[in-house]
Amino acid sequence: MNTIYPHTTKIAFKENYHGTILSDPYVWLENAKDPGVLEWVEQQNKFTDNYFAYSTKENVQGLQKKMMDKMKKPDYSGEYELGDKIFAGKMNENGEFSAVILDLEYNELETVADSNMFGKKFNVYGVKPSPKDNGFCIVSVNPHGAARPSILVYNYQTKELLKQIDNCFSAVWSDDGETIYFSDAKVDHDKGININYIKTYNWKTDITETVFIYKENSPFIILTASKDSKYIFAQICTDYVNSKLLMIDIDKREVRTLTDNIVAGFEYIGTTSDFHLILTNHKCAFGNIIAIERNGGTCENAKVVIPECKKIIQGAIADEDMILVSYMDDVVSELAVFDYQGEWIKNLTLPSEMGTVTGIGGFLSTMVSPSGTVYFGFESFLTPPSRLKYNLKTDELKTVFVTDESDVKDDITITREFIVVRDGTKVPAFIVHKKEIKLDGNNPTLMYGYGGYNYAMPPSFQNFFIGLDIHEWVEKGYVYVNCNIRGGNEYGTQWHREGNLENKKNVFFDFIDITEWLIEKSWTNPKKIAICGGSNGGLLMTALITLRPDLWGAVIASVPHTDMIRFKNDDRGPMYITEYGDPMDKDLFEYMLSYSPYHNIKPAKYPAIYLQTGEFDNNVPPYHAKKFAAKMQELNQSDNPILLRVLANGSHDRGKGQEMFKTFAEMQTFIATALKV
Repeated sequence: MNTIYPHTTKIAFKENYHGTILSDPYVWLENAKDPGVLEWVEQQNKFTDNYFAYSTKENVQGLQKKMMDKMKKPDYSGEYELGDKIFAGKMNENGEFSAVILDLEYNELETVADSNMFGKKFNVYGVKPSPKDNGFCIVSVNPHGAARPSILVYNYQTKELLKQIDNCFSAVWSDDGETIYFSDAKVDHDKGININYIKTYNWKTDITETVFIYKENSPFIILTASKDSKYIFAQICTDYVNSKLLMIDIDKREVRTLTDNIVAGFEYIGTTSDFHLILTNHKCAFGNIIAIERNGGTCENAKVVIPECKKIIQGAIADEDMILVSYMDDVVSELAVFDYQGEWIKNLTLPSEMGTVTGIGGFLSTMVSPSGTVYFGFESFLTPPSRLKYNLKTDELKTVFVTDESDVKDDITITREFIVVRDGTKVPAFIVHKKEIKLDGNNPTLMYGYGGYNYAMPPSFQNFFIGLDIHEWVEKGYVYVNCNIRGGNEYGTQWHREGNLENKKNVFFDFIDITEWLIEKSWTNPKKIAICGGSNGGLLMTALITLRPDLWGAVIASVPHTDMIRFKNDDRGPMYITEYGDPMDKDLFEYMLSYSPYHNIKPAKYPAIYLQTGEFDNNVPPYHAKKFAAKMQELNQSDNPILLRVLANGSHDRGKGQEMFKTFAEMQTFIATALKV
């Protein structure tokens, strides 16, 4: 191996876990602010700069300019219609976020908040106006470099910031338009748990009060208000699947549990004159919708309104006498309308088949506007992201905004395969390709996977981890493969359960087995395969590198988890223990150590690897990528490059503005160079 990487100091450091001594000479890289670490990062970035300046066949600056020249329209989310205005989160063309007010034709009237307001740096991701339409709103933000989100209590009419509440994952208005219910958390480092609180803040009195404390470990609490804002529902997430559900009756000032000691997932979707409607997977892995009596009812004595079927219920919204249900059938979305008695009325016609509905259900679920309107997103591999609105009162469905006017060629098709992996499970994969493709074993192929957190990876127009519109890759005659490996919720809670904790290695094996199937069927060969993923998908990528370095031509790992032992010390460590396990448990420690990417780097010939992280990542600390890069550069025995890109102002993303486009250009150029295309 002839490549001379920047020098990385090794400092002796050992830890004893259950009698196993782990040596970690790069543990010093965990201190991001240490001058020595900053100098090392500078040298790594210079090395990466030089690689792209002298060693690539495609000019990064040229590709960056091309991306910026064809910038799409902004994308919106979380719309809430109030009178003749729409409040929405906005993702700008350059990757920056803001909160805006639109008219009903999607013309922007004003910016409520952006990333540089109030003399601070924020990532803005949502806005909720007061139900009284009195000028006050809640703006959800990630402060630059903070470990947890915050909310801003703001009067957009007077431009006055009344309050910034930190460590806040969720917030809703009460019916008086003055009181905000919010959830926050703090880490008990001695116990290794995340303690959550529900509190109120009144902007008129400037008083904060605690309503409820959950003293066991929980990643976060999600709050949802009924349409009239008289009830607050608290989804206490005990992990990334299961939750407990509390209801707060504002008039009675009463907090009561609706779920007793049931271990399952629960999500509030709406209220009728007699019932609260709840989506749950209790005794039904694919989900059903139940009705709880408003006066004293619980989930144990609820009646089933919409029963479980062969399709996953991804989310639902109820209003008036209608329920809008978002299904996922073999990883493809459907939307159905039911009445409150559970009688099916109709399926809505979506813009295309094999597409994905977003924004109905989940952490950032849309709300029903006073007019009965629901806004949601739709996209597919060949259909650009669009915003649709459906009125539950008038039954009108309309596409109101399209983010991309790209001309997608009609010679592209999608093949959905169900691949039998090593333990006999059928795992789906979407293969996007030209209709007349030749299966000669030599097609450049880009593969993507995630496999975790009960989060499905359905069809999408863009691979947002590398900024690539999928149709552009395929139009060159290449192949794109979307792998729906276990760990997500493509097939309910069991699909997730078979890919987390002591089953985590199923995720890696599924991806490997899909890859070997592609090779066996002559779609491609190892030298022509690039793989990419980020965050938990970055863990997937780095684990795949150490498990099968012979199977890939190029690997892109963005903001990856790599050290599955010391991650317990991270600020969000107690949250991630619920997904990966606690290394302080001896049996789990041995299992986690067996796949922990950082600990499993050995002298070997590795593929071309591009690792990317951000110094202000509030989700996965940057040391994960830094330590992995240092050890990989030390032990790699091939001539393939091991690059590290650390964004000085990056968070859990690829940067913002020109920096984002440069990162995307580097990733795409790196793939093209490694695959020789």
